[in-house]
Parts: sequence; structure tokens; C-alpha cells
Amino acid sequence: MQRMAWTDERLEERFDGIDRRPDEAEREMDEIARLIARLISVAKRWSVAIQASFLGVIVAILVKGV
Repeated sequence: MQRMAWTDERLEERFDGIDRRPDEAEREMDEIARLIARLISVAKRWSVAIQASFLGVIVAILVKGV
């Protein structure tokens, strides 16, 4: 079985990879947070639109006197 020599260069590459992982994870978490914020914004807009629609229906019923 052949063993790999861990040269200084290979060790640096490995450590650089380890150092990048938290940065990549942080970027992904930021992206997820932005996505969640957009979804919440859309949900709020839909909520307001639905409430306004229900209010419109109630007003129409009251005005018509049914």
C-alpha cells in the first residue's frame, strides 16, 4: 500500500479548504436569510390583499342588504 506524502503545500491546501468552509456556510446562511425575508414580505402582502378582499365582500353584502 502506497502512502501519500503530506507536503507543506498539500497541508496548506487542506487548511485553506477548512478556512473557507465557515465563509461558505456564512454566505449560504445569508442567502437563506434573504430568501426567508422575501417570503415573509410576500406573505404579508398576500395577507393584506386577502383581508382587503374579505372586507370588500363584507361591505358589499352590508350595502346590498342581503
